[in-house]
Amino acid sequence: MKEAIAGAGQLFPNLSKYSFNVKKVLVDMVFNMGIDQVREFKTFGKAIKEGRYWDAGHSLRDTLYYQQVGRRAVRNEFLLKGAGKQTN
Repeated sequence: MKEAIAGAGQLFPNLSKYSFNVKKVLVDMVFNMGIDQVREFKTFGKAIKEGRYWDAGHSLRDTLYYQQVGRRAVRNEFLLKGAGKQTN
């Protein structure tokens, strides 16, 4: 778990400033996929860094991660959408 937290912090240097739920999603994704895989989620990462959490959550829907992980991905989408408003 320490590695996942550190990895999430590497990808998102402002990790400590995010809400609990946003941090939970980011650490969970790094734990499950690894830092290199999460780094490939460009739209997701950009939305997180811009504070567009609703958009970040929505962007997960079109990924293989979303299809493979099932309920966990749906939960992560829900947590992110609850943390921010839709901007598009």
